[in-house]
Amino acid sequence: MKQLHFSIGLLLILFLFSCDCKRQKPTVIKTSDLPPMDIQIHRYGKALFELDTLDLKSGLTAIQDQFIYFLDVDLNQDHHIQQIHDFVTDTQLIHIYQKSMEVYPDMHNLENEIEAGFSYFSYHFPSWESPEVYTYISGMFYENPVILSDSVMIIAVDVYLGKNFPPYRSLGLPNYKLRTMEAGYISIDVMEALYYQQVYQPRRTLTLLEKMVEEGKRLYYLDAVLPEHADSLKIAYTQSQMDWVQHHKKEIWAFLIKEKLLYSTDSKFHRKLMEDGPFTTAFSTDSPARIGHWVGWEIVRSYMQQYPDTQLKELMRMSDAQELLRLSEYKP
Repeated sequence: MKQLHFSIGLLLILFLFSCDCKRQKPTVIKTSDLPPMDIQIHRYGKALFELDTLDLKSGLTAIQDQFIYFLDVDLNQDHHIQQIHDFVTDTQLIHIYQKSMEVYPDMHNLENEIEAGFSYFSYHFPSWESPEVYTYISGMFYENPVILSDSVMIIAVDVYLGKNFPPYRSLGLPNYKLRTMEAGYISIDVMEALYYQQVYQPRRTLTLLEKMVEEGKRLYYLDAVLPEHADSLKIAYTQSQMDWVQHHKKEIWAFLIKEKLLYSTDSKFHRKLMEDGPFTTAFSTDSPARIGHWVGWEIVRSYMQQYPDTQLKELMRMSDAQELLRLSEYKP
């Protein structure tokens, strides 16, 4: 397909007449209807790096019960003490810890965000029990910054110190990844970790439509549990990228229909529309990546506009992407 080119005049017209208010989001839930949550974040990183390294064993023994998830070792064995000593005296890790305390002098804002997300989650999935939440210094473990294991959730707070934090450059990450290493993305990643453990039902997806709808359901789930968060955060787009997909939604859909891609099983082309990157190669370099995710989100939102009484857990169980598209009456 040729890259999309539009005159400035047309872009202005599209901007003036595009309206995000038509995109259906979950019905607003009264705060009084939400189950109460009391989330306290336990800061293992802070507890660890504040210990006296000259008497590390005593300090570790004192905090072991509180942080047994991290310290489930025999502290009478010298090699365990030495490993931890090497970690807390590493100059780069000390710098990372100090930066984390600068960015997060306390956890009040994050506790409030996670508490709200957990409350909305519990409203939609009432049999769920919230985990204990910990933060730690991971050594910039960006591949898996939020780990959810049984009743424990741990957050690598050093992965969210701001895109311009100099040590991040040593990781060789692209700018589109660095943009997500900000405080605003923590609660997104927290609720996504919960989604993949508690909600997501793996199913075989062969067609592009099936893959798009699955991603659309994930994003709609974020609508439901993080209703106050910006759409740009949920899908990890810049505001200009959000504007681009809104301005070109008709052309995107026309391209998918014209090229008969909805029911295509060509995994190579699927990757162009679904995988992360600086932009979507089928369109211009101003486009965002993962346009297939955004289209799926639009389809699911359109479906929920037609059937607003559908419960979130019912939506998650829906497996017929073609039927969902038909019922959505999605016509950008």
